[in-house]
Amino acid sequence: MRITKVFPDTKLDLSAKGVSDKKLVGMEQYLKEHKNIVELDLSWNNISAEGAKILSKISTIKILNLSSTLIGNEGAEVLAKNKNIETLFLSGCGIGKSGIIALATNTTISNLVFL
Repeated sequence: MRITKVFPDTKLDLSAKGVSDKKLVGMEQYLKEHKNIVELDLSWNNISAEGAKILSKISTIKILNLSSTLIGNEGAEVLAKNKNIETLFLSGCGIGKSGIIALATNTTISNLVFL
């Protein structure tokens, strides 16, 4: 008999699924319980700086895609304080100078994408 180890999914792709700040409240608990999920794609959703505050509390996420959301400078400044995210996608998020400066001070983020 051959036994194959099954690895749980490490990526949760919720891009363009109508996720809002309110829906992130419930998702926060789910992600804390499913520590195997290290990559989260929330691009093209209705997430603002409030949603970024919720996401910044989740310590298991290493790769986060928030491209084409509404986080702006305030959300970028909140995410800049997270010391677990290593790769962050923020294209089309309305981030200006203050948000970019805040993100530049984070030494954990090694891949920051603004394409």
